[in-house]
Amino acid sequence: MIEAAWDTDEGMVIAARIIDVLRQANPAISTIERAGIAGRAQARKQAAHALVTGLRPVQLDALDALMILEAGRGTIPLTWLKPIPTAAKPDYVRDILERLRMVRYIGVPAKLTAAVHPDR
Repeated sequence: MIEAAWDTDEGMVIAARIIDVLRQANPAISTIERAGIAGRAQARKQAAHALVTGLRPVQLDALDALMILEAGRGTIPLTWLKPIPTAAKPDYVRDILERLRMVRYIGVPAKLTAAVHPDR
């Protein structure tokens, strides 16, 4: 089931792959759903592990800090980092550059992403 979810997080894609694999056993829909949920959870864990393996303690601490609520913003920094503005407005470009600075400060090597499927 992990293989069905390794390169995507989309439930319908995962379900279709599971159906293809389990078609001969004629499973119930609930079985397919549970298998998909379990596969997605395992794939997420494997992707996270692949991304943090080999990081220094300082980098891990910086990543952990992304999960701590900031009083001034009212959200965790990770929530701020996730959305990328798509319009080419000066304020949006400034926001993107600020996000990039934060990510570069943490210093996660780009080569770590090679261990995770690009669609994940």
